[in-house]
Amino acid sequence: ERLTNTNAMAMEPISTYAAPGLITLLDQALYRANEGSLTGTVSAADVTLAYFIQLKREAKSLLSSLLQDYQTHSEAPECAEMLESFSRFCIECAVGAIDHLTTDKLALASNVDYSMQQSSSNSSTSTSTGNNNPASDPHTATKKDQKAVEGVLLQLEYELGSRKERRRDCYETPRLICPDYVWADDASLYCQRIVKAMQKHPAMTLSSGSTAVRFELPSTLYQVSLDKLYVLVKKDLPSEISKFRAAIEADTATSKRLYLVKCEYRAPFRAFLESHATVSRLPKLSFVDETLNLYTAVESKKSSNAKASIEEMKEDAIAKKKQVLEHPKLIEALQVEHYCEVMEVSMSRMLHPFAELARMLENKNCHLKEVTGVINGSDLPALREILRRLKSIQIRKSSNEASTIRPLLLDIQGVSREDSPEAVDIFPFGRFPGLPPEKAIKKRIDRLMLILNRLYDVCTSKRGGLVMDGKTNFDPPPALMNECLALDPELFHAQYDDWYSGAKRQAEMVDAGYFDMFPESIRRAEVNLGVLKASRKALEGLQERLQSLVKDRTKRFDALKEMVEEVCERELDLRLTLLSPPVDAIMRLPESKSINGVFGNHLQFENEVLPIG
Repeated sequence: ERLTNTNAMAMEPISTYAAPGLITLLDQALYRANEGSLTGTVSAADVTLAYFIQLKREAKSLLSSLLQDYQTHSEAPECAEMLESFSRFCIECAVGAIDHLTTDKLALASNVDYSMQQSSSNSSTSTSTGNNNPASDPHTATKKDQKAVEGVLLQLEYELGSRKERRRDCYETPRLICPDYVWADDASLYCQRIVKAMQKHPAMTLSSGSTAVRFELPSTLYQVSLDKLYVLVKKDLPSEISKFRAAIEADTATSKRLYLVKCEYRAPFRAFLESHATVSRLPKLSFVDETLNLYTAVESKKSSNAKASIEEMKEDAIAKKKQVLEHPKLIEALQVEHYCEVMEVSMSRMLHPFAELARMLENKNCHLKEVTGVINGSDLPALREILRRLKSIQIRKSSNEASTIRPLLLDIQGVSREDSPEAVDIFPFGRFPGLPPEKAIKKRIDRLMLILNRLYDVCTSKRGGLVMDGKTNFDPPPALMNECLALDPELFHAQYDDWYSGAKRQAEMVDAGYFDMFPESIRRAEVNLGVLKASRKALEGLQERLQSLVKDRTKRFDALKEMVEEVCERELDLRLTLLSPPVDAIMRLPESKSINGVFGNHLQFENEVLPIG
């Protein structure tokens, strides 16, 4: 009898709604059902991931040693610029490889319009290398190597930029829940490509394992760190990637089948969510039917109160909209936002000539050098770093969106640009951990103004400080330098204080939850008011359109229900009953702390940040 009851309970179907998070659960169950057949691929990918994390750690260690040496010695080490660019390049490549190994390409394609971003990235010509070109040494770098490195950096900028998602924009988590052939093939090929690009970097000739002509490094610490990177790039990573490729080929049958199964329920699910979003944005069909019935009653004169009811509904919609728009918190938020925007624009105008100067120095391949009385070796890291950060602000991107100075404003607050809590980040304006936030911000602003003034002195000095193509003949435009000279530190400090106060007030209002329902309330009131003001003929056309959209949503759900239930029964031996969510339900990806993905525990152990999930 107990066995019979257990079998009966096992045969009972599980009911769930078709909402974001369903795909994650299906992927998790599908992977658990086929985990044994993917052991080789997952194990090889995990080892490859560990080596890239080690590469990132060693590159950050080398970069940290270089920056500390800059600050403690008056002279920069020999070939320091090449080592710095190599360490940065290794960090960026490692971040890209980790991202490809731990995210699902199918999920990313569902959440982001890759075709649009791909076309815009192809038209972009700027890279994220900064003033330190990885192939900046003319004696060791060839044009072919330089193009290879710059090409990888350009792709890294696109790939990493496209993964900066918000939870409200996601239908499913980008975490790798169920490995498949497309993920494995894409990740392995990407890893091979960036390893080849790192091998072509001119700094590889400085390693003791290289047979090419090289320079002697003045520090044993640099040599040890560089040798570790050399072994990882030349031996360990190529070997593990080859094993990864072999494991992929061995598990091809299972991984390709899993890819097809994942596509089976992803396509109808995405189609249903798009149809649901379309229906939820439009007026409710019941409200349109009610309005049409009132119009019919007015025309047929069957009800004397119909016209009064329509006017009452209009007044009610106007009152609701007015109530939200005149809410004191909303008015305060708009005023604070306008004030912050004015302050930000004013600060942007002061920093714009320096941003143009940084881009001009990069385009002319100018490099900073130590000159007695003009620029000291200890000032080089801060100047190089500020040039790297200035050149990426206030530019027109390929997506027709201009970048703002907010990253620089966050730097002044001491906010790290690295996601990992143990990352070796660079704070060009100082950290000041023992001071209160306001005093630390004041010191960072003073440091920023000092660096900008030093940059102006270097560019206008006749004694050098900048090297362009081996010659100290850089002549900046006088008009641009006059704009740089107009920088007012006191005004910038006052405007930043006002902007910072407004930003803190905005954060307080958001945390208090004042704006959770404002947008939906305003939108719904405007939609209802538009329906009430429309003519009868327009309402009849709207009614027909809504009915067709609701039917289309129902058909898409039926297709999704049939596919999901079939896949669950065929692949998972599971009886699942899929339920349709309400028409006005808001679809949001729920947060899950129990499903970290295939490599989630590994990433958490290494203090890496997990994708949205």
